[in-house]
Amino acid sequence: QVRMSNTQDQPKAMASMMPDFTSSIAVLAFEDISPNKDQEWLSDGISIQILDHLSKYRDLKIISHRSSFVYKGKDISIDIIGEELGVAYVLDGSIQKAGDTFRTTVQLIDTRDGTQIWSNTYDRKMEDALEVQDEIAQVVADRLNLTLTYEDVRLRKVDPEAFELYLRALREFDHIRPDHMIVADSLIREALDIDSQYAPAWSLLSGTVFQRSFYFEQIPLNEGIIIGLQAAQRAVELDSAYPVAINWLSNWQWHNRVVNASLKTLEELLEKLPNSAGPHAYAGHAFTRMGMPKRALKHAYFSRELNPEAGDAMLNIAFGEYYQENYKNSIPAFEAFLAYRQEISGDLNGAGADILAHIYYKSGDIEKAWKTLEKEPSRYWRLVTQILIQNSEGNTEEADRLLEELKAYPVKEIEEVLWTDRNFELGHIYAAKGDKDTAFYYLDKAYDYLLVFTEYLWTYPEFKSLHDDPRWQELLDRLGEEFNFDYHTEE
Repeated sequence: QVRMSNTQDQPKAMASMMPDFTSSIAVLAFEDISPNKDQEWLSDGISIQILDHLSKYRDLKIISHRSSFVYKGKDISIDIIGEELGVAYVLDGSIQKAGDTFRTTVQLIDTRDGTQIWSNTYDRKMEDALEVQDEIAQVVADRLNLTLTYEDVRLRKVDPEAFELYLRALREFDHIRPDHMIVADSLIREALDIDSQYAPAWSLLSGTVFQRSFYFEQIPLNEGIIIGLQAAQRAVELDSAYPVAINWLSNWQWHNRVVNASLKTLEELLEKLPNSAGPHAYAGHAFTRMGMPKRALKHAYFSRELNPEAGDAMLNIAFGEYYQENYKNSIPAFEAFLAYRQEISGDLNGAGADILAHIYYKSGDIEKAWKTLEKEPSRYWRLVTQILIQNSEGNTEEADRLLEELKAYPVKEIEEVLWTDRNFELGHIYAAKGDKDTAFYYLDKAYDYLLVFTEYLWTYPEFKSLHDDPRWQELLDRLGEEFNFDYHTEE
């Protein structure tokens, strides 16, 4: 497993966020012990559902399933798992399904001495699956002396067929790949056709629509915003304490250009769940696009502390430190993120090496920068980084030659394959060259792109050269009018 270095290089500002945890837990992936070993969708799903319920306890440190599930099928002792994840307790178990019934065996273990604190076996019908999850989470909370700090919503019964479809969709969604996302979206819509009163299903629909509209371009963006926002709102109406749905609601409010509402929703979520990795990872992204990179970085580090394997946190740390020009911290974070993405997706073939190469160059390791750039599979992204480096090296003739090649690059491939905007990259390049007039010319042409990816203005340190120009504030004011938000430059 790829892990980032410990907290010694993390911002001091993060220290004020670190709680003194009295309880901490990881929910391991329950084992599928069905005869044909074909019920992993159920064993994984039950584990995640219990974890989601436990996340409603304010004083409990929860490790994301993306971190705890890496131990699936591995012969690793509980004490080592506890040490690596930084938790005092582990919840482990198994699932066996037969027809419309299932058996869940579960145990709560103290990782510090291996003591089994509690164990039980539940034989129930599938229609009672939610009650079992609720019961297990409540027993764990009682054993750890936890209490809810805000009103909880008891899980209602859900149609068993709809619940099975939901768990299968959740499993597909976790792959975060275009083909799997289409399947997940189809399954969750089918589940909602059967039972439209289950909050997690609406929340998951919000997630599949986001991936399909923003990243995989399978749904028009304007259509995705309408569907995704409505799905998140419906999930919160059904369960006002469901953290994933609240998270999606804040994100969709942003993309619907009501940033003050988005910020309010985010701050309410952070107040309710101060020790949950997901909200802090999202905050690391959200505060960046709101023009608050230092605040964003603080949340990103805290999210990584709560969830060592959090890909979002790794990326937010990498870019946050890059923007602050702390390259010694940015490099290991970005290396860890690329390794994480490779593990999750399995087919990146070096994608992202262009950014890492530029960070290496900025850190002074020129030889490693060029070697890393050779691994980037996209000629377009290699060009962007080559131009930035050649300009920095004073090789203006070569940089200009490459720049002309970039300007002639096929627009269709840039927009449909690379999902980017050449005008933005040109604005970035000219900002790095110190040509403010041309930089602002291209940023103006990239305005529609910036409305979707506003965070990039606070990702690349080269844009700092524009901050003392009145046109920078004019750009922020123009964006602020679109988003109904008062942008400022956080130095």
